Amino acid sequence: EGRLEAHGVLLLKTSSSSGPISVLNAVAFERDPGVRRHLLSFAAANTPTNQAWWVLQGAIFQCFRSEDEWRANISPRVVVNLRQYTVLQTYDPSRRLAIALVPKIVLSHDAPRDSSQRIDQDTAGKSWYLSAVPGTKGETETIAWFHRLQAACEA
Repeated sequence: EGRLEAHGVLLLKTSSSSGPISVLNAVAFERDPGVRRHLLSFAAANTPTNQAWWVLQGAIFQCFRSEDEWRANISPRVVVNLRQYTVLQTYDPSRRLAIALVPKIVLSHDAPRDSSQRIDQDTAGKSWYLSAVPGTKGETETIAWFHRLQAACEA
């Protein structure tokens, strides 16, 4: 079988500890998954500031420190199976478009909870906010990658 086409992009990201799950846990635990989805779409995202090279190949989204690391075939820092994730559009406090990359289980009735009834990040999985590097393409690039990731999540 042939190798899937790879698409790479330089995106800004948050640490997973500052991702969408942390925003949900800071706001309040909401048992209704529909309300959690709504909160993530409208609560201000943490601003992505860390540059990383992301590569999408089929439903696998990999994070590298740089394009050079990827080209050198160095192991990725993060590997995300997008079939287990969903993406949402949201905005950071400066009203810059951001992508929320969230484990699907977080937006389900089965979301794992810790002793304080918050979402248990260790069990649920990692989450991030992503956006294009500001500049010439900015929001256009973020929108394009939102749609590309959304299609991969639904594949």
